[in-house]
Amino acid sequence: MIAFLKQFVNSTIGTANQTPLDQIIESARSPVKSVQRGVYYGDGAASVTINAVNPDKTIVLSASKGSDGYVAARGSFETSDGFSTGSNSGMQPGYGSRVGGSLSGGSTSLTVKVFSARLTSATTITCDGPVEWQVVEFN
Repeated sequence: MIAFLKQFVNSTIGTANQTPLDQIIESARSPVKSVQRGVYYGDGAASVTINAVNPDKTIVLSASKGSDGYVAARGSFETSDGFSTGSNSGMQPGYGSRVGGSLSGGSTSLTVKVFSARLTSATTITCDGPVEWQVVEFN
């Protein structure tokens, strides 16, 4: 019976290259038409070219891959391999290897920043920083 209905609908509505009932059946099986994905690693905003999609049937998913700000500190750090150095002492013989130091002060301004991607045309998404993205188009 389904084969008969399929043949009738396709011969009545479709052409040799077009089979509407097959398209309807396929659409019902999987609502997702296409998925495109990638990662943008740049520091600033940029456009990324994608395969053409229907903007009315598309969503963009993104996951931020960065942060913003800086960490600053002052201090000294010392390494030696049998010798020690100092501002007043010059090179002095020492014993063995040594690593040491201290950090203090400075100013820190480290913040969390969420970067994202958005669809700006049928063939372009815009990323505002490092982000992993997916473009999902539905039937």
